[in-house]
Order: sequence, then C-alpha cells, then structure tokens
Amino acid sequence: MTATIMYRHLNRIQQMEAWKLIRGLDSRPLTGKLVDKVLDTKTNPQWGMWSMTNEE
Repeated sequence: MTATIMYRHLNRIQQMEAWKLIRGLDSRPLTGKLVDKVLDTKTNPQWGMWSMTNEE
C-alpha cells in the first residue's frame, strides 16, 4: 500500500520496483485495487488528493 501512496513521488527506477511489489501480491483483488489507485493518480492527481504534494 505504501508503494501505491508514494508512487507519484518516486523516481522511474523506484516506480518500477513499486510495480513489482504491487504485481507480486498473492491477492488478485488487492492487486487490482492498488493498480487502479496508481493509474487514477497518474491520470488525474485531483482524484487522489492523498497522493498530492504540498505544492499541488
């Protein structure tokens, strides 16, 4: 879950590691939810206020 929350603030290498962690989970429903959250915040940061920086 931490990788999902911090994803937007990670550099490219760290983002790839975060994807590995998320995709490596045993629970497919949880994996799906976390992937959705990561993609939502990449598409529109306002959809995930919790992932925005103080400047945003």
